[in-house]
Amino acid sequence: MNISLKKKIFLISIPFLLLSFGIYLVFYALYGSSVHENSIENVDSTILNSSIEAFFAPDDDIREKIIYLIDNEREGIACAAYRLTEKETAKHLLQKKEEGLFIEIVCDREGFSAPHSKLLHLLTMGNPSKKPFHLFVFPPINPEDIYGSSKQIAITSFSQQLMHDKIMIFRGQHVVITGSYNFTISAQTRNQENVVIIRDEKIYKSYCAAFERLKDRSTEITMKNISDYKTMLFTQDQEEVRFRKKGKKI
Repeated sequence: MNISLKKKIFLISIPFLLLSFGIYLVFYALYGSSVHENSIENVDSTILNSSIEAFFAPDDDIREKIIYLIDNEREGIACAAYRLTEKETAKHLLQKKEEGLFIEIVCDREGFSAPHSKLLHLLTMGNPSKKPFHLFVFPPINPEDIYGSSKQIAITSFSQQLMHDKIMIFRGQHVVITGSYNFTISAQTRNQENVVIIRDEKIYKSYCAAFERLKDRSTEITMKNISDYKTMLFTQDQEEVRFRKKGKKI
């Protein structure tokens, strides 16, 4: 093929190349952005919207961040608290209870009766006509229902098992906070603590399921049975002392 023929073929092909490129530009302008958006939509949205933030007391004001989440919640709060003695956190929880927000708290036996505990205050204060406030204590009043009928097992369950979680689940925001941080003034001002704020749908659902299991393993405290529970705590304490005096390992 001579040079002049090659040149003719090249010159003839230029309009077709330009036309093809023009068609591509028109197609991309009309459909390209939507194709790109669809490809993003096909990605798991929980991955795209997930975030985890870490904070450390006393350097970070973790209490302020928790109160912010409480104040902005519109659906419900589920809390597992080994201790809840910090008055500002309790104050904002009580305000949400007064607004009619559905609140559930599971606490440890020792946290229930700890000095300066705000749990009974949260249970007894506020308008009873509002949405119910539910308080649960672990271990349960009848531990044999979960751990067996043996007296030894029942006492062991009370003396050795703790509800040591520190969790708040914000049901409307689908946010979970957890970490070493107890809901106490010491956790904010004196201790070395951490908390993570998690926005992830799969993790949120996992914590919701774990919280339901925790409630099933606990006793709900109401105004009707609170006296019985206090009596039971005293009785269990006395039985534990007697077991220790006998030299039995609990």
